[in-house]
Amino acid sequence: MDRAKPSPMRNPIAFNFQLAVWLSILGGIATLVAPDLIFPDDIRDPLHNIFLIIIGYLVVGQLGLWACRYSRGSRSEALVMAYTFLATAVGAKFFAMRNDLPLADGFIVALLYLGGSHALYYFAAPGKTETSPISDPGTRGREPKT
Repeated sequence: MDRAKPSPMRNPIAFNFQLAVWLSILGGIATLVAPDLIFPDDIRDPLHNIFLIIIGYLVVGQLGLWACRYSRGSRSEALVMAYTFLATAVGAKFFAMRNDLPLADGFIVALLYLGGSHALYYFAAPGKTETSPISDPGTRGREPKT
């Protein structure tokens, strides 16, 4: 039986994705502990709290996905998180400009990196394809017989 060689890009892409997941979790926690990482000025008002609440939701979401899905090799949620990070980067920049909030550029760059890493993992990482019981009720999550 002829086995297909694993792609040499599989490990770097998977490593980059895991790094991005843990960077988002640990960076989010660090930002919640020390908000001056994303707010260069020492001004605190309700608009700053909105950013911190969003970061808190992203951290909780990433922890849940890592524990329940990513650690088991699932990739479909990575696409959703890629969109979430990219939309958050664009929205945060727009919100900060609209409300005259000082926002560290590194925060936007980090969100773009996280979104790009998640998208790269979804589209470029080779691996088993996920079967959905909804799309193929005959398999119910098992590999189809050949």
